[in-house]
Amino acid sequence: MNYLPVADVYLYGASCLEEPCVILNLNDWLRAAVRVTMLKGRLDYLRRRIANPAEAAAARAEIERMENRISELCRELQRYQSLCSRTEPPAKPIVLADIPRSLIERRISAGLSQTGLARLMGVTRQTLSRYERTGFVAVTLARMVQMDSILREHEIAQLEKPILSASSAASKSPGFSPRSRRRSERVTACTASQRSGSGG
Repeated sequence: MNYLPVADVYLYGASCLEEPCVILNLNDWLRAAVRVTMLKGRLDYLRRRIANPAEAAAARAEIERMENRISELCRELQRYQSLCSRTEPPAKPIVLADIPRSLIERRISAGLSQTGLARLMGVTRQTLSRYERTGFVAVTLARMVQMDSILREHEIAQLEKPILSASSAASKSPGFSPRSRRRSERVTACTASQRSGSGG
């Protein structure tokens, strides 16, 4: 998933609606949260355009696509937070095609960052990121079994630990940098202020 710069969402709103939405780590979560904010701003702009009859039909079609994209991103944001806080279990694979998403969700739920799991597997973070972003297309079965056994050990260890909030779980995972920790704290503070602002 290649993300557009935030400013380009206004210029390329339609193209960023086409990108697949899977949140793999905290950075993806932050980008998706920013994208939702930007898409909501563009949505407000398009709703104002409906007043002009010449642009109304095109604007309605784009509004519908944008609303679908926002709801998809919001579902993924909520899913990532639920996995981090362990309020929902990772998805169980029903068919082979479900295994990649299940492995990603199990890693997040186990509190492992991509860097931490890569270190345990003996690969680089970039390699593991490529595995996850491509849906484990070029990964050997032996490598997937290794990843499964590491995740199983962490899942058993997690059963003995208390449940953490999404930002706390992410900040305690291996490989979580101080820069990402500060970014997570800013997002948590921003989310809390939005909730208090919308409540009053």
